[in-house]
Amino acid sequence: MKKFIAGFLIGSVLFGAAGALATDLEIKVSSLPLKFLVGGIDKTPPNNQFNSSPSSFIYNGNVYIPIGLASSLSEKLFTYDSQKSTVIVGSYPIQKFLSDDSPFYINSDSKKSTVNLNQMVKMGGQEYTKNIKILTVRNGISNYTYNINGIYKSFEAIIGLTDEYNKVDVSVKIIGDDKPLWSGILKSGNLPQNINIDVTGVSKLDFQFENFTNEYTNPVVANPVIK
Repeated sequence: MKKFIAGFLIGSVLFGAAGALATDLEIKVSSLPLKFLVGGIDKTPPNNQFNSSPSSFIYNGNVYIPIGLASSLSEKLFTYDSQKSTVIVGSYPIQKFLSDDSPFYINSDSKKSTVNLNQMVKMGGQEYTKNIKILTVRNGISNYTYNINGIYKSFEAIIGLTDEYNKVDVSVKIIGDDKPLWSGILKSGNLPQNINIDVTGVSKLDFQFENFTNEYTNPVVANPVIK
């Protein structure tokens, strides 16, 4: 029998990320190595290790294995949505608004820059209630990032500037796992534009806005549907 810290072990073995559970409960588990047979073929990980963690352990009579190993053995997609503390087998069955979740990262050259979600905005005289609005983008670059877990195929939205702050152009880049997916310029005085992007296999979706003037702007990603 060996002792492990539950917050580390359960987080790393089940979900693939240390710290997924914020407990410090110390438990005793059996780290007896197990053999894995799939259709009669031995699929046991080398040295009974998976991503530098034990490939299995037993606690209270139950066998636990890494979620990544379960995905590999079953040839099904297993993912962990850290924002919702949810394990997903296969893909999400329905589409959703990206703005119903908060970005896990926000950064800006402007210290005043913040992100507002699903607050009513106007673009081109039309109201939008489902949206992601970044405030006071000026004199630099602002960006926010979402974790979409590699389980979606497309992202569509209406992107533009609010009627209230629409005096200067803003350059936009949408990046998936550090690879450019879409770029364009939001022209002052223009109507918002529709975008539709292939995000198949993308885990990290980053939105970047550039404005090197002293004018305030409010770039908005409205009706941001991911499916």
